[in-house]
Amino acid sequence: MLPSFRIVAYYHTDDNEVVSDSVWVDVKDSCMGSLRLEPLKRASSYEPSRLFGLKVTGDPGAVVGLVAVDKGVYVLNNKHRLTQKKVWDTVQKYDTGCTPGGGKDSMGVFYDAGLLFKSNMAHGTAFLPELKCPAPSRRKRATTIMDVTTSFVSQYQDQLQRECCLDGMRNTPLSYTCEMRTEYISDGDACAAAFLHCCKELETQRAERKEDSLILARSEEDDSYTDSDEIVSRTKFPESWLWLDVTLPACPRPNCDTTSLTRNVPLQDSITTWQFTGISLSRAHGICVGEPLEVVVQKPFFIDLRLPYSAVRGEQLEIKAILHNYTPDPITVRVDLMEEEHVCSSASKRRRYRQEVNMGGETTRAVPFIIIPMKEGKFNIEIKAAVKASSLNDGIIKKLLVVPEGVLVKSSQIIILDPTTKGVGGKQEVTLNSRIPEKDLVRNAPTSTQISVTGREQVSTLVENAVSGDSMGTLIRQPWGCGEQNIAKMTLPVIAATYLDKTSQWETVGFHKRNEALQHIKTGYQNELYYRKKDGSFAVWWWSKSSTWLTAYVAKVFAMADNLVVVKREHICEAIKFLILNAQQPDGLFREVGWVYHGQMTGDVRDSDASMTAFCLIAMQESRTQCAAIVNTQHYSLSQFC
Repeated sequence: MLPSFRIVAYYHTDDNEVVSDSVWVDVKDSCMGSLRLEPLKRASSYEPSRLFGLKVTGDPGAVVGLVAVDKGVYVLNNKHRLTQKKVWDTVQKYDTGCTPGGGKDSMGVFYDAGLLFKSNMAHGTAFLPELKCPAPSRRKRATTIMDVTTSFVSQYQDQLQRECCLDGMRNTPLSYTCEMRTEYISDGDACAAAFLHCCKELETQRAERKEDSLILARSEEDDSYTDSDEIVSRTKFPESWLWLDVTLPACPRPNCDTTSLTRNVPLQDSITTWQFTGISLSRAHGICVGEPLEVVVQKPFFIDLRLPYSAVRGEQLEIKAILHNYTPDPITVRVDLMEEEHVCSSASKRRRYRQEVNMGGETTRAVPFIIIPMKEGKFNIEIKAAVKASSLNDGIIKKLLVVPEGVLVKSSQIIILDPTTKGVGGKQEVTLNSRIPEKDLVRNAPTSTQISVTGREQVSTLVENAVSGDSMGTLIRQPWGCGEQNIAKMTLPVIAATYLDKTSQWETVGFHKRNEALQHIKTGYQNELYYRKKDGSFAVWWWSKSSTWLTAYVAKVFAMADNLVVVKREHICEAIKFLILNAQQPDGLFREVGWVYHGQMTGDVRDSDASMTAFCLIAMQESRTQCAAIVNTQHYSLSQFC
């Protein structure tokens, strides 16, 4: 059996002409043998950590490889999943034919079908240099699907109040009241009103929860709930598991088509949909990739714990336990945050912190907790919850990675390794100094040094790796710092995401990194707005004098980020307007109206009208798409130099 075949027909006419034609027939991409996965006991869903009966049916004596993969893994990238179609597509590559049928002439029909025709009454086919067709070059797409999607998102401006409300509900380590925080809002009255309303509402809810916790503390034990010690927490959340090889039994009787076997496997702790996939290999029918079996693992009530990837020692964090109630009835839930050594929380010195929440039927609710990790390392964060007057309960444990304070310091050193001339006995030893002063090291914290070695044997390979997707992945970092530091660090994920989108290389760094990059861009965008003045300019600190160079740089980066995340047009265009009205001189030159604190950002070039003018013009040109209709004088400003 083949994935496709051709039928070629021809005949000779009286004048020795050959008339021919062909047709290509595609065969359904199915197995030559058979393989089927099915549950022993069918159900709409199964509970985690329970045994699951799996029945495997296929060709007698076949070896079957089994794997279970979280369906969520395939959301971002489904193209590497093995299917029977991919097996046949690989076989199809050995087809010596070139077209679906027909040909440019009678001999072309044979040639395109991969055949050689020779006759003493007609000319034959051309010589086929190799057993494959010449592959036509494929044009690269001008834009990716991700580009199109993000460009549509960036056109909408009606999410401002939602973003302001979300900012109002963010926790801040500063003891500012909601009214004081509202004074820093510069996005209009509607935004300020949304910010204040959401901030006040959250403040009220926190006060109510604090009062409830005091009441609960007086009588912590309640017989109407499942004892917290009896709740077993879920801890295993792999993306794939099983990885099992089984051999189907031989035929118990002559001429049987299939045989079966069963395996009881414990389901993992994840609340998800598992895709069980089987790949069989038999002597009689070759390889067969069966249809995946989807197994839904769910509980009528469960917890989803949201933790950051890492936290800095001493950093105040808000973690959220997401409660899911899939029952149709309203419930009352007791939620416990368990005590963990070296993690300061409301549960410290009291074994657990307990509170009660109410939930409606078929709803979801987030329960926040504040924690402060006090030591570096990995620590268990455990949440338990029980439903009142019910046996429904759940517990979950996830690990939080805590890193010491400080920033990553990179030092580049060029070392020539030539053991033949610089070594002893063919061995060369080089001692490297990290060049980090001892006073800059974080006290009471372990230090680690990572060394990356790049050889220069092939310069072409070195240049190629410098702009590869792998190297771009190192630019995906979270922005922070003052107005200058933040926008400089925001530039890194903007450039990386733009490059990886244009070149379709997200696969090299991981598709999950794109969401991380976009989140860092949003964080940098929101951070930078803190240093924005009412006239649209930007400064290193909000109380400092505005800077021409920094304002142009922010406009330039925001214009690039507008293709990736939602950026308000006025944040770009008012910055350009500031440059035209306040920094441009009558002769067209641009001058610095303030100062740049970090001179290395400008290459330590100061008091240069030419470089400043060029930099501002580049920023204006790159923001023309967003601001051509808003800044009426922009064309005039550019025309002075065109």
